Amino acid sequence: MSKRLEHLLAGLALLLVLIGFYSDKLFGPGYIFTEVIQDITNIYGFYPWDSFSAEQLKSGYFPLWNSHNGLGVPHLANMQSAIFYPLNWLKFALGFWNVIDWILIIRLWLAGFFLYLFVRAALGLDAVSGIFAGLSFALCGYFLRYVYMSHLNVECLIPLQLYLFHLLLQKRKMIYWLLSGLGIYLLITGGFPEASLYAVLFCALYLLFGESGQISFGKKSVLLASALGFGLLLASAQWLPFYEYLGQAWTYHQGNAGLRHLDPAYAVSILLPWFFGSNSESTLIAFLVPGMGMISVILCLRAMLSGRSLFRAGFWVVALIMLLGLIYGIPPFMWLGKIFPFSLTYNYKYAIPVLSLCVSVLAGVGLRSFSRENRPAKDLLAIGVVWLWAGANLVIALLDGFQPFYGYGAEQEMARLAILSAVLLLVLTLRRKPALGRLAVILILLCLFGSVYFDGRMNRGIDLTGYVTAQTEAAKPVSKAFPAPYRYSAEGDILFPDLLLPLGVDDLRSYDPLYPRTYVYLMASLNELSREEQINRHYFEHKLFQIDREHLNSALVPILNLMLYSADYDLGSRPLASALLKGGKETGDFAGWAREQVVEISGRAQKSILIHANDKLESELPSAVPASDFYFEAGVAPAGGKFEGDGAQIQVMISGGAESRLDYSRFLNPAGRPEERTWKPVRIRLWTGAGEMTAALSGLSGPRGDHAGDYVALGGIRLNSQKYQVPGAENLTPKGDLSLNYLRQSFPRYFLVQGAGVEPSKNIDDEWKIFLKLNSAQAGYFRNQAVVAERIKFDRSGKKAGGESWVKA
Repeated sequence: MSKRLEHLLAGLALLLVLIGFYSDKLFGPGYIFTEVIQDITNIYGFYPWDSFSAEQLKSGYFPLWNSHNGLGVPHLANMQSAIFYPLNWLKFALGFWNVIDWILIIRLWLAGFFLYLFVRAALGLDAVSGIFAGLSFALCGYFLRYVYMSHLNVECLIPLQLYLFHLLLQKRKMIYWLLSGLGIYLLITGGFPEASLYAVLFCALYLLFGESGQISFGKKSVLLASALGFGLLLASAQWLPFYEYLGQAWTYHQGNAGLRHLDPAYAVSILLPWFFGSNSESTLIAFLVPGMGMISVILCLRAMLSGRSLFRAGFWVVALIMLLGLIYGIPPFMWLGKIFPFSLTYNYKYAIPVLSLCVSVLAGVGLRSFSRENRPAKDLLAIGVVWLWAGANLVIALLDGFQPFYGYGAEQEMARLAILSAVLLLVLTLRRKPALGRLAVILILLCLFGSVYFDGRMNRGIDLTGYVTAQTEAAKPVSKAFPAPYRYSAEGDILFPDLLLPLGVDDLRSYDPLYPRTYVYLMASLNELSREEQINRHYFEHKLFQIDREHLNSALVPILNLMLYSADYDLGSRPLASALLKGGKETGDFAGWAREQVVEISGRAQKSILIHANDKLESELPSAVPASDFYFEAGVAPAGGKFEGDGAQIQVMISGGAESRLDYSRFLNPAGRPEERTWKPVRIRLWTGAGEMTAALSGLSGPRGDHAGDYVALGGIRLNSQKYQVPGAENLTPKGDLSLNYLRQSFPRYFLVQGAGVEPSKNIDDEWKIFLKLNSAQAGYFRNQAVVAERIKFDRSGKKAGGESWVKA
């Protein structure tokens, strides 16, 4: 068989496996893109940014600047907008939702196919070992967990760059030099600085130290420097704006970010395809390295026990050890996190795809050794090490009661390890007969395919397609309510900021990893935050910068064009969860069990009162006044991440004086009805009349009385007295879940006069003091800056410009 045909068949095989793995989304409802496992940046960031880029390009504008978020934010310099990345051009041309899932498949295919080509060419592996290495990388736990994230734009192309550098060293032709430079261009324009840092550096180290040959180190250095220079020049339109913006921006990546690491006690997750057990809103994910897969780890260990093969793969072994040391904080490797730019990089995350690459390469080498070398002692040792590793974890899990993270997913994962071990032992037996050698390799591939199938069915994300649709529908009325050029701001995530971006709505909030520093300090002043620690806490609590409700009276609000403010409930509402628990009386089978905590149902978190079925919490509603409304959301929370039992009944009884009334009663059975695995909004209109009222929140078990796992959750409990906290506010939509409040104090249009206003500063102490002076002034009057109705050209000679007619103060 010719090499060209062999490569064609290998590429086709990889594509078919990937299509089969994601066939339910490619050919059924929902999207791979919205099947979120951990990070929701794809919905709040990448989709709106791509939509904005496409709209701007269609309108004849290059998307340099986003005027709709914050006070205006850089769009190109955001880096993650990835405007110059070729695969993104398909979204711009054909429509985001039409092509997004196929682009994700293409990325995984590129990762697997080019690793196949690379190990065939650079390490001389046979076709089966090469395909195994490619599949192992394309379907590694890191890629499957973050399949929808933009950093895969970069990480999936690391094998391509390694392959191009290999060809450059071997053939030293201009075409391969040009292609190497284009590869560097792709690694940079993929749109993720941390991923680009790791990808470019690793590929550069491979070119210098990964291949032995006739070419000297000096010549390698010249080739590397010239190719890097060419690639950086091509990508300069992307990285130069980012570099300039970086010095003017605030980021949540603090100086000690590079020294963070994962706990080695949980390193057993490397054996697993992703993480412990099936993915059902797991809280363990962030603390674990997504796995490489048991069979890949066994074969990787087998390669490390080889002699001649190990010598050829020495670069990969050294890289593997260094990366493990960096991820798990083992000296001296962890000290790299003290050096810029690694000091600002989450090394424990962005080192993982390179670690997965090393494991996959060594697994391919190990497969060749396992199938060709007659070294049963080394084969058994590799299997034994994994059994020892998994067995020790299982023992600790049993002793610790599977708390908190040592639980290995014992039943399924230990059974899988037993099956894999049995197959490998069978392969050892078949290998003695040359005629059955091919069957042995087929058995190993079947193990890989079986494991892939298991992972695809058991470890998948939570489909948020409906959430995106609901957010989009909720945003449409907002877009109609805004007479430009006024701004919008929301409380909480009822409408996340960037989801309004495709509609062209100006939003004071923005979802971005790099905020303009002046914008951050303005929001800090509005919220009376005076230290960096307070700013960081505000960001991590909200996941963005916004005006907290209690600070809407700030004198700085009018200059923000904040004509409309949206809240999840009316501005006059009062949260009740803490008050009900503090002043309430609990009765029933589980008295004393009720508590206030954040409950996550169907991917959406709510601060809630959580009670058990057969439990009742009774308390007075404070400050009940005529025309009050009682708001909450109801749901049956998952027990241990799963919906079990026979459902529960939620009831709300309202009493006043001698009267009582059952205002709400609903039976929810999320175990039997998947459509009920969501929050159910409830709004009760209380009767008019003075005096205190009593609310009784009850949970009742289902028809079988199986209440052990029924956790009744009532989230966002509020009492709306229809009083506004902001002077001059008028509620435009008094009915419904979305509350739009009109603030009459806003200026119709403003420009902050440069020189008379706040100069950008890298130090919060300098900038915040000036903002504080503005904030303490009377509303509509600013001693340190002017608010003008039209743009003014200033005479830089020092003469005063303008007159009283243009000042709005």
